[in-house]
Amino acid sequence: MKIGTIEFKYKKDALLYFKKILKTYDYGQSLKTNHFNDVFMLLETHKKAKEKIGVGIKEIRVDEITYNTKCFQIIRNDLTSEIFSYIKCINGSTPPFTKFSKVCREIVNDDMREVKLLYFKNHSKKGRVKCQETRELCLWNELSVDHRQPNTFSMIVERFIELNKIDIKK
Repeated sequence: MKIGTIEFKYKKDALLYFKKILKTYDYGQSLKTNHFNDVFMLLETHKKAKEKIGVGIKEIRVDEITYNTKCFQIIRNDLTSEIFSYIKCINGSTPPFTKFSKVCREIVNDDMREVKLLYFKNHSKKGRVKCQETRELCLWNELSVDHRQPNTFSMIVERFIELNKIDIKK
């Protein structure tokens, strides 16, 4: 796989390279010239590159999206901005099931937060609760609410699609 002038043997090598660039910077920091050039070449591989680049790129920064996740932010010459995913640039478009599942996860996010709040309210001792998996006392930010085997979230989504006869490609 080739991105600009950089040759990667595998996709995972490219993913690791751009992830390392993200980790090099704090939120809000602009990329230095060598990293800017590499990330710009990556951006040019995006299926909507012309739209993303627009009137030209003034700088590229590291930004924060949900759950303390870092991403690249484009600052255009007209000072408009937009974030983009290096993973999407490398892997291509997201499969329909992944998109649908992500939307489903966002829809139930508030309910999951309420479940977690209630659990902490009923079981917390000095701001910690016992993890149901490890049995260790953990803080709020150390735990997540999720489904257990065999009823994983993706299994629930698959069954929902089947029962409701949803064409996720549409």
